[in-house]
Amino acid sequence: MIQYYHMALNKKGHLPGIIFSKATLVVLMVLCAFMAVSVFKRYTVERDMAERRYAVESEYHELETRRDSLLERVNYLKGDSGRESEVRKHFDVAREGEQVVIIVDDADEEKQAPAPESLSTTDEYPWWQFWR
Repeated sequence: MIQYYHMALNKKGHLPGIIFSKATLVVLMVLCAFMAVSVFKRYTVERDMAERRYAVESEYHELETRRDSLLERVNYLKGDSGRESEVRKHFDVAREGEQVVIIVDDADEEKQAPAPESLSTTDEYPWWQFWR
């Protein structure tokens, strides 16, 4: 039955005329254009997502390394030597039998202006110039 139908259309010439007509080709071109636009939009979305994924993965790796360094620091501070070093760093303390030496920098005192000396009128001006 189907073969008879195809042969009938081919004999009359309607099938090639319908397939290769200008209207059918225009419809197919419009469909291809819509499909190309849709594919391009999906491509741009995929590129954007790939860039975001790369940024998030790099941030994740940075956070992992920071976490590892913080865990190492916590483990160090849990020990006696870590606690002792932090206390010594922030406070002026010493163990029994140790001596503490504090070095004071005199550079700040040199930067200050010297105090003005008191001027005596008799030393600098002769007595007859008091009218000035």
